[in-house]
Amino acid sequence: MGVARLEEVFDDLTESRKKLVIPKIKPTALKIAEWEAIPFTPLGFGPDDPEYYTEKKERVRSKSEKFIADKLFHMGIPYKYECPINLAGYGTVYPDFTILNKHTMEIVWLEHCGRMGDAEYTAKMVAKVRSYEKSGIYVGRNLYLTFETLETPFDAGSIEAIFEKFA
Repeated sequence: MGVARLEEVFDDLTESRKKLVIPKIKPTALKIAEWEAIPFTPLGFGPDDPEYYTEKKERVRSKSEKFIADKLFHMGIPYKYECPINLAGYGTVYPDFTILNKHTMEIVWLEHCGRMGDAEYTAKMVAKVRSYEKSGIYVGRNLYLTFETLETPFDAGSIEAIFEKFA
């Protein structure tokens, strides 16, 4: 039998025992539910935007984003799609995925860079990543990037290695 984390002791109780206990430490499941319940206004879609829907019935912008959202969902990793944040020197952005690490309760972001063959898009993405860094959000620490071009499609296997730390 492994050692339970203090935050998970309440979660492991039977439902009848949970009714008898008032936890001093907020259970992990409750922290996750509270984070998921924080309202936000996503970017939204224009009339000409493609329609892709995840297994959670969320609309996303590409097949690759659908794959990422469905993988997060199946791995039980809490996330928000296009939840806005403000970046220093850039303004409000809508990262593709805002992810809650269930183990540390830290937020990380994932940007899918799906049009890296487009020079204008690539230049904007580089500027955006620099603004993330000015805001204390660093690639490999709390910002993850996935890439694709028309010639080099999205590598679905690479995303699993990233998500294993959050599952």
